[in-house]
Amino acid sequence: MKKCPPKGTNYNYPPRNDAIPSLVGYPAPLKIGTQMWAQATIMKMIARVTQQKQSFDDAMNWAQDEIEGFMRS
Repeated sequence: MKKCPPKGTNYNYPPRNDAIPSLVGYPAPLKIGTQMWAQATIMKMIARVTQQKQSFDDAMNWAQDEIEGFMRS
């Protein structure tokens, strides 16, 4: 019998048949996606909506400004 992690938990590489692999920032160029991952841009955007009660549009605008900053550096 194959041992699996509990339902709802993260599962590390390699992906199982039911998993959908994804990369932070895809389809952004590697340089931008790497910065999005390193700076936790997606997680910070989610926290702005869920914890700081910002609107989704405000959080998206913040993320856009952050990503534009990555492009300048």
